[in-house]
Amino acid sequence: PLREEVSQLEEDAKIANDKKDNLEKEVAQLEGSIAQYKSDYASLIRDVEALKSEMIIVTTKVDRAESLIKSLSHESERWSKSSEGFQLILQSIVGDGLLMASFLTYSGFFDFKARLSLMKKWRRSYESEL
Repeated sequence: PLREEVSQLEEDAKIANDKKDNLEKEVAQLEGSIAQYKSDYASLIRDVEALKSEMIIVTTKVDRAESLIKSLSHESERWSKSSEGFQLILQSIVGDGLLMASFLTYSGFFDFKARLSLMKKWRRSYESEL
């Protein structure tokens, strides 16, 4: 009976050692999986940080682009208004040229009051002809 018990205990020890070996293999495999998951997680975190950084850069560029577009639209409005002013100037440029030519040609001899009087008369004359 003692030999049977020793034999049974040896068999139980062998089964326990096999279980222990299997469990150690499983633990090693799980530790390898954990290490892989940690590596993957770290890689994903780096990717997320890179995306956040890129998003900040893109947001800054978008803000600058919007600001530039607003500035250009204001500039476009200003140019349109200036263009309208140029049209008015072009309409009166011939009369202004004649008025200045008359002034330079005929008013050199006269004093300030006479020049002013001549300019007013010429201006009224040109405006009445328009």
